[in-house]
Amino acid sequence: MNRLITTALVGSLALGGIGLGGLAVASGDYNESSGKHQSKYCKQGGERHKKGMKNRVERMIRHLDLSDEQAKKARGIFDKYSDQFSTLRGEKKKTKQSLREKMHADKPDMAVIEQLAKKQGELKTQKILVKAKMKAEINAILTDSQREKKRSMHGKRGDGEHRKHRDHD
Repeated sequence: MNRLITTALVGSLALGGIGLGGLAVASGDYNESSGKHQSKYCKQGGERHKKGMKNRVERMIRHLDLSDEQAKKARGIFDKYSDQFSTLRGEKKKTKQSLREKMHADKPDMAVIEQLAKKQGELKTQKILVKAKMKAEINAILTDSQREKKRSMHGKRGDGEHRKHRDHD
């Protein structure tokens, strides 16, 4: 009797899983090349990132009490670098996907994996440099007291070790 109930339960769970998998494929949430399901948030990543950057600059403007002229310049700086960040993030994502595919191949080509790993490192370096340029331009429009307030705000956040989406890698 117990065996019959267990078999029926396992069978029901298996059929339910197949049904849900079919729904995901039918809804377009299944990415055949990666074999993974994607949420609507993955598909909208670029837009969400731009919106996030816009929110950050507006928050900075409020917290540092920037003048109208400073706010206009800050928005311009963020806009200037937004496309560069998006491009680098897209390239890193593609490289990371290729790297994963090559690493999980039946016979991984180590030369290709090394090349992709180096490219990933170069892209990360470029992202860091773009971020440093943007921060330098932002700091250049701030007064001494605003720069100090900005520094103290970042100190409260910590070093980022425990942040959930630290580098979007």
